[in-house]
Amino acid sequence: HYHQQGKLLNSRNDAIEFNVFDFQSGEEITKARDSLLSIYGNRYKQSIIYDIHAVSSKAIIDQIDLAFEVWKEMPWAGHVTFEQFCEYILPHRAYREPLEHWRPGLYRKYSWLCDSAEKIGDDPVMACTMVNNELRSWLKFDWDRGTKTLHDQGISEIMANKHGKCVDLVTMAACAMRSQGIPVAIDLVPYWGHRAFGHTWNVVLDKNGKCIPFGGAEKNPGHHDAILEYTKVGKIFRHRYAAQPDNLPATINTTADLPPLFYRVNLEDVTHEYVPVGDVHLNNLEIKPEDKAVYICLYNGGQWRPVHLALPDGRRAVFGSMDKNNVLYLPARFRNGTVVPVGDPFMFTKSGTVRHFPMADQYHDALLLTHSNKMFDETLRDGSVREYPIKPDYRYKLAYWDREWIYLDSQTARTSGLEYRHVPKGTLYK
Repeated sequence: HYHQQGKLLNSRNDAIEFNVFDFQSGEEITKARDSLLSIYGNRYKQSIIYDIHAVSSKAIIDQIDLAFEVWKEMPWAGHVTFEQFCEYILPHRAYREPLEHWRPGLYRKYSWLCDSAEKIGDDPVMACTMVNNELRSWLKFDWDRGTKTLHDQGISEIMANKHGKCVDLVTMAACAMRSQGIPVAIDLVPYWGHRAFGHTWNVVLDKNGKCIPFGGAEKNPGHHDAILEYTKVGKIFRHRYAAQPDNLPATINTTADLPPLFYRVNLEDVTHEYVPVGDVHLNNLEIKPEDKAVYICLYNGGQWRPVHLALPDGRRAVFGSMDKNNVLYLPARFRNGTVVPVGDPFMFTKSGTVRHFPMADQYHDALLLTHSNKMFDETLRDGSVREYPIKPDYRYKLAYWDREWIYLDSQTARTSGLEYRHVPKGTLYK
């Protein structure tokens, strides 16, 4: 466990105080940061601080004592087993926030919850809702400024700034809940399959041992809608404290060349709790003897991003429990920080079949385009994709996929749209 610390340094290597929430917009932040960098040079330092080197024995003892106290005394924690306690209440950190001794302060801040113990009874979902309503009153989502912080915010920073990105909100919610013995964890989609970026949210463990999703400081349990009918997730994970025995990356030599996501051996695959899943069986992959793993990737933000791996069996691989909501995937190896395709892209359909997009040996005489679907940028709430008319006098490029994007042509649209000639059939286009 660790956190990343980002700093802007002056010429004496002293940290420059720089809080993005002192500015009114992302544009102001960028302007101010560029100004500082022009004065002091590109002196941005990012370091990784491991808990084992930073946490004190007193802080850990205090965390343990308070965690056991609320577990034993709060009625809404009575259903929590010791194993669940170790994951949902005890951890001294929620996610990747800077390390702080947060539990005593939050224990006092939310002690008012005990005044409602008779009303709440043994229902952790109701206790969670009450704390989340308090968080919603002062903590606000701010993508524009929140994504420009030098690192994920710590609890004291979140409470001072009162704004943050989704990771900040769910971190604050997890710590606030755990301080009162409410069993909470964080779930995440590392990369969407229908648009850019990913997402995080919280879950609360109900009396029956089921995890109920909610959005920290945003949506209460029973009203959370992170996963909708049209969303394509690829994989959903639960951030756990302990390394997970079924986590496949843990079975690979840690010195191997791995995508960043796969160094996190404490992720539990919970895709099946949210969406219909199926196993993807792929044959005739271009796997080399030295390949210890083969990856399955989503197209996200203009790049293929690995979300799951399989241990190859000759030229075959089976990827378990994949989202099958007509999701586009690509099998690949990972070498020196680069995704290298080992097969054709394919769609995993709702019926559980695999529809490949091979490089075709036939061509369209003419391909007429009149609209563009910006699928990865914007999907409407009803699941449809907004069509953008091809605009006359605008210039457009067309590419097709053949182990990389091959650009065919760049042309200016006429009133009738765009007409491309000699275009391969049946493959992917951009």
